[in-house]
Amino acid sequence: MQSEGGNVVTVRLDSGGKGDLALVLTAGDAGKTSLERGQVLALARAFASQAK
Repeated sequence: MQSEGGNVVTVRLDSGGKGDLALVLTAGDAGKTSLERGQVLALARAFASQAK
């Protein structure tokens, strides 16, 4: 899920066992980041794919 401002993303990852893992990525201050919304989302997806 990505925040309305686009600078916070949370991703739920399957841990392969009991429970789940959560990846939370923040970029800049609330509403103030040099990254575009799509860039933050792409970064979170890249991190999530490496964590699996």
